[in-house]
Amino acid sequence: MKPNISIIIPVYNVEAYLADCLDSILVQTFESFEVILVDDGSTDGSPAIAQKYADAHSEQIRYYRKENGGPGLARNFGISKAKGDYLMFVDSDDIVDPEMLTDLYESAFVLESDIIFCPYFRHGLYQEVTIEGTYDFDMDKVYTGTDFLKQSDYTVTTCSKLYRTAFVKQFAFPAHWFEDVAWLPVVMSYAKKISYVSTPYYHYLRHDTSIVSSTSNKQILGSLDAIRFIVQNANPEAATEVAPFTASLTLYMCTRRPAFADRYVDLLMENKDFILSNTNFEEHPRLKVRLDYYYNAFQAIPKHIYYDHFGKTTLTEQEQNNLDTLVGTLVEFDAKITCLNEENCDIDEHPAIRKAYDEGRYHVVGQYFKCKKLMEEGGIALSKQVRGIKYITPLLLRTQALFGFQNDTSITERIYAAVAGHPVMQEIFDVFMAHIDQDDAMTIAMREILMQKNQLTYSYDLECNFKQKYLTAYNETVRVYATCVLAHDYGIGSAYSDCHTKPLSKEIKNGTEYTLVDSFYFDTLLRITKDYTVYQMNRERQNKANETFFLHRKIGNLRNRMHRQAMRITVLKDRSENIKMHYDAVTRMKIIWYPYQFLRKLFPAKDVKAWMTQREADKKLAYFRQIIEQPEEEAE
Repeated sequence: MKPNISIIIPVYNVEAYLADCLDSILVQTFESFEVILVDDGSTDGSPAIAQKYADAHSEQIRYYRKENGGPGLARNFGISKAKGDYLMFVDSDDIVDPEMLTDLYESAFVLESDIIFCPYFRHGLYQEVTIEGTYDFDMDKVYTGTDFLKQSDYTVTTCSKLYRTAFVKQFAFPAHWFEDVAWLPVVMSYAKKISYVSTPYYHYLRHDTSIVSSTSNKQILGSLDAIRFIVQNANPEAATEVAPFTASLTLYMCTRRPAFADRYVDLLMENKDFILSNTNFEEHPRLKVRLDYYYNAFQAIPKHIYYDHFGKTTLTEQEQNNLDTLVGTLVEFDAKITCLNEENCDIDEHPAIRKAYDEGRYHVVGQYFKCKKLMEEGGIALSKQVRGIKYITPLLLRTQALFGFQNDTSITERIYAAVAGHPVMQEIFDVFMAHIDQDDAMTIAMREILMQKNQLTYSYDLECNFKQKYLTAYNETVRVYATCVLAHDYGIGSAYSDCHTKPLSKEIKNGTEYTLVDSFYFDTLLRITKDYTVYQMNRERQNKANETFFLHRKIGNLRNRMHRQAMRITVLKDRSENIKMHYDAVTRMKIIWYPYQFLRKLFPAKDVKAWMTQREADKKLAYFRQIIEQPEEEAE
């Protein structure tokens, strides 16, 4: 018998999650469906699990195994095997609620939609649960795919949706990563009839090993190809909706993937004409503000690190460790890292440099050549003593030159950056050369130009400003950050690097190791800890107040939806032969929710399914009997 719905599940190395996914599908209250498992060359125990379920449920589950080609090709293969009038994609590490197929198919049957979608539960890495994918749509109306794109901003997921098979077969998934990000906007741009079910039934589970949980994985760059795919393949008639959606998605990726933020800005520039010519900024004022920054005289600091090592000495263990871990902490694999030394620098190009070199003041020589490189080519000047903590790429996109306070009296010379030709570097270089006979020539130069000439004064208020931890100069093209951003790691998640005034020493007393720090660091750390704790407490109080507000609003929405459903039931009550196809309001609103994913761990899946089916049947029967037995005028 031909199934009404085909569920396509791409499988690749998910032995820890696949059984849970399949168990959640097998307890669906909707019966006319098939499951198409497409193993994409798994190397773990996933094939054995898939085969076991296919053997045990041969009437509903079909299992295929193919060579590894990525999730996009696996989805295409599943579509080619689908027999149902509608199809659904479920990721093999996610789960769905028992009523999902029934509720979405009901909307498809009543409204004759090509795509039906619902919100979803997002389970975070730290067990936090949020509801995402909600839309301001009525459940009894039909919309277009462009209506979906208008409200989507950057939310893209192929799951939690039901698609008419005949409609989506004309759209193939691309082979690169982030195939779902590429595919769905294209499909929506052509969709003429979509409908919405407001109850979340899909559970999206994030894991440490998933691509979307990574901020630096090389496969992340597949999202660049995904955005290009949207621009190239979306419906030209929907360009006014696709353009702002694409811009918002690119900006979101820029924030979400900080290691490659510069790549996304380059993509914004690549799509500049398409975005500007097709976006109505009166409808997107916030987007206009963000794009104006990049499209008007924007200049990013190159992701090119220069560190120095003169004197032909051996690196210390700590220095070598700092350099070895720069890729993966401060920058990613696509950054350039150059060591400035005797092989690529001319020591004799200036008599003062030759003198400093002969005197063994190699750090002065290094500062000279790093400063020149930034003036000529732009980039990041780095000391071997700096420990990377967090990707610095976002900072490189927000200003044309950046520095950081070392303490309340000086600017750190161990990490700074600038675009080529910025006047601040020339001024610092001139003062540096005037004091080159002193070991702290660069510290003197930075203090004179930034703190004295431009009157940038350190204050503790700057350190505790959780929104803007920097001061500006040179028409806001230069930023000088608080010590907790570039100089010290205070443990509150804001530091990009850690460069103490001098290497921290260790001391052991009574068998316990202590780290010795300078008094400024210690005093600031104590004050930061206290103020940050107060900040977190106040934010938690506000969150609880917000939760109360949203709870009352959710209750109000629940009443309204129950009323709309009761009206629909009144209209349908004369069609008694079809009454079983319509859920009652109590079930739809999930007033009572049984966590079947826990029940199935205690009882066989078939027993849980039978129990759930009987429970729903009893509840529906009682509810509809109550509605039908009401007098006509009272029901209306």
